[in-house]
Amino acid sequence: MTSAFRKTECGFLTSFTHGIAPAPATQNRVLEAWKNQLPEIVLNYFLEMKSAGVVLSRWAYRYIVVAHERSDPAFALKIYREMQHLGIELDWAAYNAVLGAQFQLGMFDEAEELFQRMACTAGLANEKTFGIMIKVRAANDHLEEAIALFEEMREQCLQPDRYAYHHAIRSGIALQRVKYAVDLYHDMVQKKVPPLASTVALLSGACQSAGRAALAAELLGHLALARAAEAAHGARAAWATGSS
Repeated sequence: MTSAFRKTECGFLTSFTHGIAPAPATQNRVLEAWKNQLPEIVLNYFLEMKSAGVVLSRWAYRYIVVAHERSDPAFALKIYREMQHLGIELDWAAYNAVLGAQFQLGMFDEAEELFQRMACTAGLANEKTFGIMIKVRAANDHLEEAIALFEEMREQCLQPDRYAYHHAIRSGIALQRVKYAVDLYHDMVQKKVPPLASTVALLSGACQSAGRAALAAELLGHLALARAAEAAHGARAAWATGSS
């Protein structure tokens, strides 16, 4: 951490401690220095400032939403509604955080509505956006739409992670498209994307039911690797070594 940032952080915290509201530009300098590694102490200062009626910068609002996506999704959405009231536009990080919070709270229709509303905003959707919405559609039993979005993601040359693959494969199996699910699995293995153990188990069972006993047995071997990788918290390294 640079001495320049230490000076900025110290001035920021000291000014608020002495009852001086840091200007939006000062807030932004602190946030820029920390980027996506906002420490808990600085986040708490922003929350205290908000409670004290200090006008927060646009960046501060966005960082608060992102920081609470998983830990307190209801609070993240409350801040999002304040942003809407103040006319603060979402950047890609806040956009994904809102979608993620809505998914966690089971607000699937609201997430879909936001996704459709933001779809015309060029450059806003990225791998995480697609991944969240594939999960949303699969969880909402919109299986065909989940697969369509997965394919759109690939058409845009965005790399799905193992969770996006999992929900696309699960959707394919639920739609009795076992060959499609198997093709997706082979694609992720080829690209060295470590599968979830639950993905492998689900696909093995589907292959067994579809009369593809040899592939089902092969997948059981992969399942042992996937479980070992997850247990070791080194999914990519363990899978790449074991499946080569």
